[in-house]
Amino acid sequence: MIDVRSQCYPGSHLSSLWNAFSNRKRVCFAQAVANWLHNLAFYSALDFEGFQEDWFWMEYAEFRQEFPANRWPLMTQRTIEELQK
Repeated sequence: MIDVRSQCYPGSHLSSLWNAFSNRKRVCFAQAVANWLHNLAFYSALDFEGFQEDWFWMEYAEFRQEFPANRWPLMTQRTIEELQK
């Protein structure tokens, strides 16, 4: 997660791709996924001790607002729906 997040900031290896319109959306999406799932990965290493599920789903709602599900591949949306059950 940290590797993906760090590649999306100015000065990073991918920063030259940032200005290219075709790559910008993919880089932004990858960064948003990594940001959303970062704490999940962190707390999974701690057996979820201190994990706040409400906060996780609030961040998911913000993520989904920025990246509406109708733009995602169908498989990704199905995975999210299964996680919400």
